[in-house]
Amino acid sequence: MFATTEVDSKQPYQGQQVTLTFKFYNAVRLAGPANYTPPSTEGLVAEPLPDAPEQQMLIGQRTYLVAQKQTALFAPAPGQYTIGPAEVAYSTGFLGPEEIVRTKPIKLTVRPLPQQGRPPGFTGAVGQFEVALAADKTQAKAGEALTAKVTVTGTGNLRQVQAPELSVVGPCKWYKSGEQRQVKPVSTQGGYRIGGSVTFEYLLIPRDQGTVRIGPVALASFDPGLGKYVTEKTRAVEVQVLPGPVEESSGEPVTPNIKYIKTGAGALRARGLLTATPWFWLVQLVPLLGLGVAARQQAVQRRLEANPKYRRFVQAAGKARQRVKQAGRHASEGGSRYEGLDEALTEFIADKLGVAASSLSPEAAREALGGAAAPEQLSVRVEQLLSRLRAARFAPSGARGEDADRLAQAVLELVSEIDRSLLWR
Repeated sequence: MFATTEVDSKQPYQGQQVTLTFKFYNAVRLAGPANYTPPSTEGLVAEPLPDAPEQQMLIGQRTYLVAQKQTALFAPAPGQYTIGPAEVAYSTGFLGPEEIVRTKPIKLTVRPLPQQGRPPGFTGAVGQFEVALAADKTQAKAGEALTAKVTVTGTGNLRQVQAPELSVVGPCKWYKSGEQRQVKPVSTQGGYRIGGSVTFEYLLIPRDQGTVRIGPVALASFDPGLGKYVTEKTRAVEVQVLPGPVEESSGEPVTPNIKYIKTGAGALRARGLLTATPWFWLVQLVPLLGLGVAARQQAVQRRLEANPKYRRFVQAAGKARQRVKQAGRHASEGGSRYEGLDEALTEFIADKLGVAASSLSPEAAREALGGAAAPEQLSVRVEQLLSRLRAARFAPSGARGEDADRLAQAVLELVSEIDRSLLWR
């Protein structure tokens, strides 16, 4: 028996998928199941791919049973990377010693994306993508909200795809209201690739009668197969804005309500000035306080709109807690709950530090938090929890006994502690 590992490219571009294939060839009867230990991929982002069914292969005069595992790897930055050896532990007899088969390490030289031909709007998307724009209404009244969605589909590093710039012409206010990412292995002619879709949602509120023109939206990406940058562009969407509801006057004459003053003794008595009472001034403060709160909320909203990095920082904790809640649903749809928890914690740290989530290995997360003045003990706990989550996500047999509910609670506790520890700079 023997084992091999190979990659489909040893000189990929930054952000390009590299498919790592492990094969275990066995021509003898084993006393029990072989235990697979995946190779170390320090600095690389790993995404598991579906296992191929076992096959028989004739090599020389011997028939081997071949088991195969594949992993998609992404390098977040150019440079040299090493894929460590994979191991398989097995035993050929119930009383015999355990033996180990190891593969050879693999060196990767990751090339930077070329500067020549790079479009001005390029934000790091690498792969083959299509982009579409749609609005939920073709007509709306002034003041009535509508939703526009930009959907990016295809294969590549979808976690690096950022929201395209939305152009809106017409009397309308708009805000980015959310995003949904569905990243999964996709079957192609060349094998499985990481792909799926990303949907960015925008809330638009027309302010006056007329026509609001949304788009077109352009997405610039680098296609590793072509070795050049490409730009996909959508059609524009137009929304007709009708007059909003207007409360019309009935035009009926107003009948005065006249009350006559009594002239008898004691009918009139002197009262103190209303402005002399403390309650009068307390009541006057209520609208002022309301205006102050509204002004502060508007200032916060303007700051969130003007600074995407600050918006990511402020909204990170809420998004993380929502992702933890959704992890259970992700598991019921055929994914791994550990995967959802891993993404929740990694995306949270990336939002708080303003970095790409794909660059955060457990060690990189600890170093990045330390550089942001987070307590050392907290950084170490983050590294340990991410390592446990990825062990459960990519090698469940190596993390047997981990309780998903306990790990989810640990993620929520770390999110709260990091949120309190890190201050906006």
